[in-house]
Amino acid sequence: MKSAKDIQKQLNHLVATIPSCNFIAPEDKKDIVGNSMLQILQKYNEGRLVDDYETTKGYCFMILRNYCLQHKQKNKMIYSDSSFEHIEDENRKEYVEYNEHLKNLIKGQYSNHKMKPADIELCEFVLNDYNNEELAEIYGLDLIKMGRKKKGLSLRLKYLFNKPSRYFIMDTNNSYYKIGCLTIQDIKSYFPTENIRNVKEKIYNGSQFKDGRYIITNEKYEEQQKEYLKGKKFR
Repeated sequence: MKSAKDIQKQLNHLVATIPSCNFIAPEDKKDIVGNSMLQILQKYNEGRLVDDYETTKGYCFMILRNYCLQHKQKNKMIYSDSSFEHIEDENRKEYVEYNEHLKNLIKGQYSNHKMKPADIELCEFVLNDYNNEELAEIYGLDLIKMGRKKKGLSLRLKYLFNKPSRYFIMDTNNSYYKIGCLTIQDIKSYFPTENIRNVKEKIYNGSQFKDGRYIITNEKYEEQQKEYLKGKKFR
């Protein structure tokens, strides 16, 4: 693997700088770097990673961070998350609430195959509780630009959530789940094991699929929204 030297150098840099590796003994850090390198080589030998440093850099961060967190959990280490150090106490609640809101949006659109690969990658990092400092390290951005990147993701998810469509796939288990579709064939792509006839029947009678999802027309959805707003107005 030609990029092995650069990867080793990156792992040594990460273990000394990322918050997840704080408060770990130097000898344990060496083991973590060694284990991370072995796993990367194994993935490369299996054909799951390419021999390109720029492509592998983000994976280096992910695997090293996971090893550090596993080490801390195993040894029951208590540590502070420095991702909050630059945030005033009164703003921490707002920061946490925003991240939870973004997670809910992600969970609502994660199965939407119209999402871009770059957005899916960032979604995975957010769902795995990567903080802003760690994300900034992965993407080579400062904290302000990283915040803008997350904001952009949030806006694109909201667009998918509110996109005008003839049908909507909803979920009784997640109020944020709403995927717009223009045709029945488009709906079918989200239910690969169902046939067209069954999908049409679900639309007609409004019944749920086994996983709790159901389909409503745009007209029905707008009626529900009007009823909801009307009830909210007179409370």
